[in-house]
Amino acid sequence: QGASYYGTASPAKVFSFYAQAERRTLRVGRTAQKSETFRKSLTLSEAYGEGRPASAIPVRSLCGCGCREAYMSVFGDYSHYYNLLYSDKDYAGETRFIAEVMAGHGLRPRSLLDLGCGTGKHALCFADAGIRVVGVDRSENMLRMGREYLEGAPDLSGRVELRRGDACDVRLGRVFDAATSLFHVMSYQTSDETAHALLVTAREHLEPGGLFFFDFWHSAGVLSDPPVERLKIMEDESVRVERKAVPRLRVPDNIVEVHYTIRLHNKLSGQSSDLEELHVMRYRSVPELRGQARSAGFLPLDCGAWMELSPPRRETWYAWMVLRRE
Repeated sequence: QGASYYGTASPAKVFSFYAQAERRTLRVGRTAQKSETFRKSLTLSEAYGEGRPASAIPVRSLCGCGCREAYMSVFGDYSHYYNLLYSDKDYAGETRFIAEVMAGHGLRPRSLLDLGCGTGKHALCFADAGIRVVGVDRSENMLRMGREYLEGAPDLSGRVELRRGDACDVRLGRVFDAATSLFHVMSYQTSDETAHALLVTAREHLEPGGLFFFDFWHSAGVLSDPPVERLKIMEDESVRVERKAVPRLRVPDNIVEVHYTIRLHNKLSGQSSDLEELHVMRYRSVPELRGQARSAGFLPLDCGAWMELSPPRRETWYAWMVLRRE
């Protein structure tokens, strides 16, 4: 982890970075149109020419202790393009699903803490449902983008507060009905210690009986359907982003290193720039997380495949879990 890694791409494969449902819909060569933004998933052989070998990709190393430094470094560099990369993410649908899960366990929260809130899009959706939300993130760039969204939604500004802080050690001096940590923040916690710290942070900010909902990379799915390479292209009228992902599976450590090469092209100026980044992700099993939750003072209540109420299956890559503060 402390040294630069050089991966060699396999041009016939596509990196499958999303949940099973999305992997079924993002077929090779298929396009989808939404407003003025579209996406296209291509095999590397289609993108670069059949049989052309992809070059080795140098990735600058991040701090060896991992998750929080990695999270900050990765998203600090291309936060301006973040929403374009994830314009196909259904934030509203996800928040409705989370509210449904919480309601099934007897809670309709009036206040919520979102740990690792990013640009605050989940927070805005919760606020639109009448919930008062505080979002916390380490990246000032991401928070600045979130505040810009709030300026465009004045009716929600009084219900959303975005604050800079580390999800593993922030202490706000107040408690909430519920807490969330989404978009794989838990999987960025690559050590048992930081995962425990995230759980403790959530617990310290919950009312007794409050609920903590988070998502995670599910070990059975990662191991039964190992990650392979993917090229993702997103663009709108002014920007084009090409992101090539080269994964490396470290089975003894329950880790997936995702090495990104990103090309950002400004159509208006004609200028391009390249980024090389590393995401280090920890996949975990349900029993493992239940044990960690109990050690942090939570009662595990339920878990499921992402955006489903049914339990995770062997092929489930992404899953969720909800805990109650005891």
